[in-house]
Amino acid sequence: MKWYTILDAPESYLRKLFDVNTISHWFTVQEFLPDMLKAKKGHIVTVCSMASFISLAKINAYSATKAAALAFHEGLLHSLRIF
Repeated sequence: MKWYTILDAPESYLRKLFDVNTISHWFTVQEFLPDMLKAKKGHIVTVCSMASFISLAKINAYSATKAAALAFHEGLLHSLRIF
């Protein structure tokens, strides 16, 4: 995988990175959560990394996607408490 700085990252690279590492979590949970709630069981696993907490120059975009995935999962945990 090629790493880009904030100045040279192509839009297509950023969109793919965010789609795969962040947006995909949202749509996957949207698809499976209703059945999990009906069954009153299930597991949701969100894959993050240390990049969620530490960002370096050429992995800034990657770190942003992983931090977003972590924030999504934490928000999901709080949301599920209302069901």
